Amino acid sequence: MIDIDSPPSTLYTLWPWPEPPTVVEIEYQLGDDFERDEAPDADSSEVLWVEALRLPEFRLPVLIWACAIDELPDTVDLGDVHWDDGEREKADTCKWLLGIETFLDPNSPIASYQSQLHLCRKICPEGPAVYDASSFCLRSGSLVDRLTSTEIPPRTSELFRIHAVPADDETDRCWLHSHGLARAGFPDVEILDVPSDLYRAGVWLLRNFVDHFLGDELPDPSTPFEIGHEIEVCWKPYEDIIASMPEDSLGGREDRDHGVDEDEDHTGARIVLVDSKPTGWMKKRWGPPVGVLSRVETDGAIASISHEETKRMSLLARERWPELGMLFARHGDAADWTFLVKLGYRVDGGDPHEREHLWFEVQEIAPNRLRGRLLNKPLQIAWLEEDQEDWHELDALTDWKIFSPLGEFSPENVRYVRGAHENN
Repeated sequence: MIDIDSPPSTLYTLWPWPEPPTVVEIEYQLGDDFERDEAPDADSSEVLWVEALRLPEFRLPVLIWACAIDELPDTVDLGDVHWDDGEREKADTCKWLLGIETFLDPNSPIASYQSQLHLCRKICPEGPAVYDASSFCLRSGSLVDRLTSTEIPPRTSELFRIHAVPADDETDRCWLHSHGLARAGFPDVEILDVPSDLYRAGVWLLRNFVDHFLGDELPDPSTPFEIGHEIEVCWKPYEDIIASMPEDSLGGREDRDHGVDEDEDHTGARIVLVDSKPTGWMKKRWGPPVGVLSRVETDGAIASISHEETKRMSLLARERWPELGMLFARHGDAADWTFLVKLGYRVDGGDPHEREHLWFEVQEIAPNRLRGRLLNKPLQIAWLEEDQEDWHELDALTDWKIFSPLGEFSPENVRYVRGAHENN
């Protein structure tokens, strides 16, 4: 299959004070909840100090070091970051970084990653931002606070980022690929030669593929598989795909090799999602799943989500249900606010865990239940019909969304509504 030598997960906290951080300050923030381990020698003259600490929430030692800040990579866009008041300005003035590096627990990488984010805030609670060097992602301090404010782990997509590289010709195609998954013992995933107008569908497919298989066994690369209703694709090792491509193709050999040095960010444990069948008569070629992407873009799609991810989403949706309830009480009658809930019901003749997840528009909310209108046609549940209105117990709740003039909100980011209200 895919042999993965998982690298460590590396984060950097921006230090907000003019003087560099010291070991004493960091140990003071940790209190007595650590043991010193043997620290490696600093591999750069720019590193001020490095410590190796054993902490109860991590199975292996955590390296912490201090260094001067360098320019962030070109892939980081400060404009894409959701900043609270003053965070962006504070981040621009930072001169020092705290590195926090450890190996994630392969049995629960998302929870382990959340612990690493929490450690960033524990040792520097006033840091304006945390830079994830493994996925090239910059998060504001307030966003990290939101991700660590609950014991429920964040969604799997927080562990990685998807980059889109456009072609430099007139083909109007792009190369989608992820960064950050190898540290979870999972290959980074790509789709090559994606039509630009199907970019969003490609991102959707990559995220749902990871949601479905992270923590599970990958299917056989020679056999098509489904990750949702009428969503059938294959995967291949990236080396097999680019071997049949011209070297100067987008995502080909020249995009991954730089002279004699291999580009480690786009090699290693990587796989490519392709169509369920190859094309060509004399020479078979595995192309992008354009048919699947077109269906996702035009008709929508129903993804098959892993049991663990469904459970996580459901726990978070219920934990933060009061936030939706308060917003519904305030805006439920407004024409430009829409409240949706996803409810999971057992399919006809299925086992208790076999559920179809359906979206309802909320009409009314009462203690422990809601009245909603079913928005889509059930595929495997005969007693429910599209547009049917009825009362439903919250026990079936697995997710919810809010569409408003202030933006789109879910259990993951609903707390941004507060700040948006204050600014409007």
